[in-house]
Amino acid sequence: QFLYFIGGFCRSPRMKQIKRRLSQLRVKRSTDSASPVTSPHDAAAAAAMEAAGSRNHSSRSLGALEDPSPPTSSSRLGATSHYSAIRDALAAPVVDTDALRKHCWFGCPDDARMEAWAILVEYWPATQASRLAVVDRRRREYRDYVARHYAPHDWGAVLDHASSPDFNPATDAAVGSEELLTIRQVRKDVPRTSNGVPLLAHSKVQQLLERLLFTWAVRHPASGYVQGMNDLVLPFLYVCLADALGGGEGRRGNIPVLLGMPEAAADAFLETELGAERLADVEADTYWLAATFLRAVQDNFTVNQTGAHAMVAKLEQVLKVTDPALTMHLEELGIRFPEFAFRWMNCFLLREFSTVQGVRVWDTYLCDLADFAELHVYMCAAMLRLWSATITRSKDFVSVMHFLQNPPTRSIDERGLEELCSSAFLLQQLYRPTLGGLSQEDGMGSRGSDAVMRASA
Repeated sequence: QFLYFIGGFCRSPRMKQIKRRLSQLRVKRSTDSASPVTSPHDAAAAAAMEAAGSRNHSSRSLGALEDPSPPTSSSRLGATSHYSAIRDALAAPVVDTDALRKHCWFGCPDDARMEAWAILVEYWPATQASRLAVVDRRRREYRDYVARHYAPHDWGAVLDHASSPDFNPATDAAVGSEELLTIRQVRKDVPRTSNGVPLLAHSKVQQLLERLLFTWAVRHPASGYVQGMNDLVLPFLYVCLADALGGGEGRRGNIPVLLGMPEAAADAFLETELGAERLADVEADTYWLAATFLRAVQDNFTVNQTGAHAMVAKLEQVLKVTDPALTMHLEELGIRFPEFAFRWMNCFLLREFSTVQGVRVWDTYLCDLADFAELHVYMCAAMLRLWSATITRSKDFVSVMHFLQNPPTRSIDERGLEELCSSAFLLQQLYRPTLGGLSQEDGMGSRGSDAVMRASA
């Protein structure tokens, strides 16, 4: 049945279209032409097919598992052309959102990323004439949320009182038990979010994150606050803060500048360059950008986290078809997918990628909010296929598990990320017709639950 499906697909009009785009892509490279592509999906598929033929799976003798030499080219096909098209689209009186998605799929320029993301997630309207009024209203709306849910309480005093021996939650609580649990967990997680970056460790940014996460949780009781949400907010915060950078050409939108700020520079940036009013706008913008994303994956954070479990189950299903040898090898070693892949789904690889890598991948994800969770599953499958030869050479459970829980993603360059995104898209186009979309019904069996508990322990 599989061979019948592949044979039919290879003869289909869709494959002919992909081959035609691949031919055009090769001509474009050979002539160094800057002609635009007709569709982001066609271009992604063409790039994926070419990458599949050229990617190097090197074979080296291994003690502990090593990085299997990802692509090293730092140039990206047509980057200048795509960047120009994005800037042109954003400059129009009414943004052509289809054109914007088509070009943002290949990555956004730093100085236009905030505006592009805001339009992609429909926080900013596409019409420039109405934009200022809409954004001002949404910022005021967020400040009203904070004033209503967060500001009325001195949370330090509330938590101190709740920790006293004579505290009676039935009679003494100034707030509800859910709010107490939420603020406790948020205050545990926010300091961890800084990850050694002085800007994130600054008290103003820590307070910003606490307000934002608590406000989201109170306004979305179906999920509330769950560990991992703090990670998902960070790309939006970085993009909003970087967009506020001044001081010369090349600084606006430059996230590495934020990451490299020493404590004194971070303090000057927040206190002087931004100031309280601009920082409040950054907080509101971050909330609305993140809110759209979090709502799209809210099932990942409900009580049973059915969304994340469904994504893990789908990854195992995809890999069984696309790389049965690797799947069998993991089964023989006794490695279960939830033990390493649950975090990949819950945090969308943000703990595996560097900040800059994660933001680049999200340029692609935000181009299709309806299907990005499924694309992410295929992205994980593409990563596993990239490292398949390395993993299957090792017969040691501990080495393979350590490799999967600490994958060598940081060494993947910009071109390598684009090839991974393209490979993920091509896998999705090839196998979705037979494997179907994401289904939460298959997300959580007893085997998956046991595996997650074992991994957590």
